[in-house]
Amino acid sequence: MLRPLLYDFPTDPATSHLHDQAMFGPLVLLAPVCRPGRDYRAVYLPAGDWYDWWTDEVESGPAWVLAHAPLERMPLYVRAGAILPMGPDLRFTDEKPLDPLTLHLYPGEGTFTLYEDDGRSFAYERGVSCTTCYRLSSGNGHKLKFEAGERVGNYCPPDRRLILTVHAVDAQAAEDDPGAHYDAERRTLTVVCGNEVNYGRPWEAEFRI
Repeated sequence: MLRPLLYDFPTDPATSHLHDQAMFGPLVLLAPVCRPGRDYRAVYLPAGDWYDWWTDEVESGPAWVLAHAPLERMPLYVRAGAILPMGPDLRFTDEKPLDPLTLHLYPGEGTFTLYEDDGRSFAYERGVSCTTCYRLSSGNGHKLKFEAGERVGNYCPPDRRLILTVHAVDAQAAEDDPGAHYDAERRTLTVVCGNEVNYGRPWEAEFRI
């Protein structure tokens, strides 16, 4: 899961000398503080837009930025267009179903494929699994389009709630959905998808950003 930035940004000469930063998967950049008594550190961001995990402030790379890094908060940055899946806290993989499934959406262009199997047996070795492709795209004006593709495969996950959390949006985004919750401090819009969504079939949603 952890890998040097050079693997993801091989044409960026600055990444060849970075020994204290890493990518957590293809979408999250982490920069731990490696010296005692420091609560700030310089972080290199490769080309593209990056969202501060803690504040949702956006930075444009390639650039060096000075990140606030108190003891309890390691600098983390998310690539624009990221779709990050999260579920309930688990002590082991099949403790309970993936319910709710929360997708964190960071404005930009990107795709993510969610892989699922039963999490308990070796049935996945016989191909008993499924994938769902999600896509983010910037529409005309200040619009963010989210698309969910058709579920592919012969495994059917249990029914569950789906929550979409859109990051770095302004308050007017909540006006389009009275049931949505807007967090003014974090500038996030959270939408709990209802029964109108058929999770095995293609569907889409649009947000003002």
